[in-house]
Amino acid sequence: MKGSVSCRIPNFARAAKTMVAAAVLLVAGSSISNSSRTADELPAPNRTNCAAAPSVCGLPDVTNTGPSPQTVFKRVPEDLKSGPGWVWEPEFGRLRAVDAGAMIAAVEVNGPVVIDAPDVTLRDSKVLACNADAIVAIRAGRPADGYNADRTRVKNNLLGCSGSPEERADRGVSDVYGSAKGLVISGNNIWNVSNGITVENDGLVQGNFIHDLGHRPGDHHSGLSTHGGASNVIFDMNTVLLSQEAVSAPIVVYSDFASARNVSVSRNLVSGGSYCFYGGDTGAFAPAEGHIRFVNNRLSLVYGREGHCGLYGELTAFSPDHPDEFGNNVWDHDLRSPFP
Repeated sequence: MKGSVSCRIPNFARAAKTMVAAAVLLVAGSSISNSSRTADELPAPNRTNCAAAPSVCGLPDVTNTGPSPQTVFKRVPEDLKSGPGWVWEPEFGRLRAVDAGAMIAAVEVNGPVVIDAPDVTLRDSKVLACNADAIVAIRAGRPADGYNADRTRVKNNLLGCSGSPEERADRGVSDVYGSAKGLVISGNNIWNVSNGITVENDGLVQGNFIHDLGHRPGDHHSGLSTHGGASNVIFDMNTVLLSQEAVSAPIVVYSDFASARNVSVSRNLVSGGSYCFYGGDTGAFAPAEGHIRFVNNRLSLVYGREGHCGLYGELTAFSPDHPDEFGNNVWDHDLRSPFP
């Protein structure tokens, strides 16, 4: 695939040697997780060309996302068929979290993970699922059906499909019913999916590396997405490098399910897509209702054309009054503003 970073499971040993020194990685990792930094601060404000090695600029890439290279995985279902609060369901070929507070850690799962209980954590694991609706499906908002996965944590995982781009999963992480509250999706390396992370209601999506999306004819890709009516969605300090151009955008705020609102898009590094951003005023419920901000993002030309981050331009679907905050978004190669 053109512009490929890695379309298979990343080689951590190779990346660690070729990217940056250990001291720089420590700084990069801390900058992603340190909540004391404000979203009004551009990462590495004096550096250019961060897309070449995002971690040098304190942004996520293959070197500082996913499990530690020293992680020893237990295979599911070969080595384990159950754990604290979770079971392998052979009839569906999936790992399912069924108990509140379940901990899923250091496992290698050849099949999707479905989370139906509250306060579940999936961390430091490798989940490979091709031709799946979602590699990690978070189901909440329907307690009568047993789906109540509020406050799910998906942290430092490898989430992808090891097959061809045509076998890609539909989504890396998905808030299936659009009702999950208190989600934290952080530090994940996601590849060979059609859409990276979809959070609809309430969640923090921070420090993820999304790249090398798989593609089938007719796919409408996005890296990070929300589809309207959010109560509090934050997309902060993610790296989203799309190699496809004539597709949606690295980060999209749509109004498909309700008017777009309450979304913050800050300190992300993005490239590719038809546009860099969709800003809220597109979909059945347009226009946007407010509390939408796009600040301190870097736009890269790595996969762009004719001076654009995307194929057609930098942004689309903003009404005259939205977003409520829009500023200090810069070209990655020279730190100029791409917007008039």
